Amino acid sequence: MDSTKKVTFAAIPVVNYNRSLGFMAGAMVSAYYKLDRSDTISPSSSTMVFGMYSTSKTYMVMGMQKLYLNEDKWRADLIFGSGVFFFQFFKEFSGFVNQDGVWVDYSTEATFTIADVKRRVFKNLYLGIRTELMNTQTTFGVRNPITGNDLTSEARMNSLGYNFLFDSRDDVNFPTKGYYVQFKNGFVREDFNATENFDNFELAFNTFWDINKNAKSVLVSRVFADIAAGEVPFQGQNMIGGDDLRGYSEGRFR
Repeated sequence: MDSTKKVTFAAIPVVNYNRSLGFMAGAMVSAYYKLDRSDTISPSSSTMVFGMYSTSKTYMVMGMQKLYLNEDKWRADLIFGSGVFFFQFFKEFSGFVNQDGVWVDYSTEATFTIADVKRRVFKNLYLGIRTELMNTQTTFGVRNPITGNDLTSEARMNSLGYNFLFDSRDDVNFPTKGYYVQFKNGFVREDFNATENFDNFELAFNTFWDINKNAKSVLVSRVFADIAAGEVPFQGQNMIGGDDLRGYSEGRFR
């Protein structure tokens, strides 16, 4: 990044295809800048806008604000967005001859806002609080035999929680060495105007190795766990897959 510029912009086109969502097209535009140009320790803060649309009529618009303050003693994130997600899940049956279950199509409309503030408490260790407001409406491709309408489910998953972060990466955007370990615990409660009570636990453990010591060949290892426990609604269930596990039909395991 050119340190003589007050703001540096970057744009990345997003083009992809998979059998579940179809052809996808979108773009991400980011701006990087220093809030305090005399602060040579904090990474550059950033503002990002992302949008995508697919032939399955899935779409997402999202904004993200990342702040690094006071010689990286404080970190803050604000994420907000809205979209509609068309997908599928596998409903298992028992007691049926030669049939394990069926695939069910569904669409989820969601709006969300996430705020996360962390304070460095010791060297590379941060402790923070996190709140999330999420409203969802899901329509299933299954008819109600009485009304003739598709079955629907609404869930509000508003939560408050805490997080721990250990970050020894040499660069937050393009790391070549170090560790990134984060544990987050969120409490979804009816007291926060949620529709159910349950807990979320998330653990991410990433390591980075610069193989040839030239910042061109970086090996990354990753351990990830995402757990929901309690009165978990359909929209709060964790889908196995994405970038972490492959080799089976998307949406099969929740």
